[in-house]
Amino acid sequence: EPLVRSASAIETRQKLPCHEAEAFAGDLHRELAASNHDPMMMACIGARRGINGLRPRSFSKKGVKLDFKVLECVEPALRHLHSVDAAKKLGGHLWLNADVFAGPGYPERFLSPIDARNFVQLCAELVPEAVLSLSWGSSSLSATRCYTPDMVNRMIELCMSPIVPRPIRPAAAARPSVAPTSEENDIYLTPAASCQHITFAVAAEYALNSSQNLVKLLDAVPGSSLTIFSGVGSLGIPPRTIQEIITTYGTTRLFLDLRVTKPCRTCSQGGVCSTM
Repeated sequence: EPLVRSASAIETRQKLPCHEAEAFAGDLHRELAASNHDPMMMACIGARRGINGLRPRSFSKKGVKLDFKVLECVEPALRHLHSVDAAKKLGGHLWLNADVFAGPGYPERFLSPIDARNFVQLCAELVPEAVLSLSWGSSSLSATRCYTPDMVNRMIELCMSPIVPRPIRPAAAARPSVAPTSEENDIYLTPAASCQHITFAVAAEYALNSSQNLVKLLDAVPGSSLTIFSGVGSLGIPPRTIQEIITTYGTTRLFLDLRVTKPCRTCSQGGVCSTM
């Protein structure tokens, strides 16, 4: 029943105009203007929707991550980000995220990921300076408990296929007698070659069981990384598990977005408590 309600809500959202994208674009424009061209925003605007003005007590520099759920909202938002040069003003700390494929436990009967090819093309063409964050839709209700080889292979194919058009600029001295068509003026690059950086968002509960497949993904997409997240509603990830994740994937191509559980206190024999 919750899945049915969730699917119904998404279908309703898809039928509405993209007011959310327009509202966010307006808020972002005001935020960037108020930052006095500081290279990064003072705080994530998404956490303060409906609150006027900046919070004077907060001076920590943060970036912006946009999590797109509906394809129709992507282009207007990206065009506005491009027009205000948001990626440069944020010092490169602009992340564009979407679930582009079905992952472990994803309820495909009720939900559909965003169109992978169109999303990646739009991001790579309009805001290539942003971090492209690609993920698989997932839930805790998975029988495989991992990202399968097929899931990973589809992601590799998406990132390494030449689908992003780039115009060829002829030399000034070259004056062809016949003007070339727009197609003749284009070459096609892979998303991996077009974007500043690609990171793959991975649910923490499946990260260790999927290590072989995810390492293959990192090796196949040059310069890519993983972003391990615990997700909304998570009870937290034990420090020991986090250390295992770091040991497995290393520190040079890994981001962590985790809620960490507090160490548990257990009482040994004799009534002496120790921290695990």
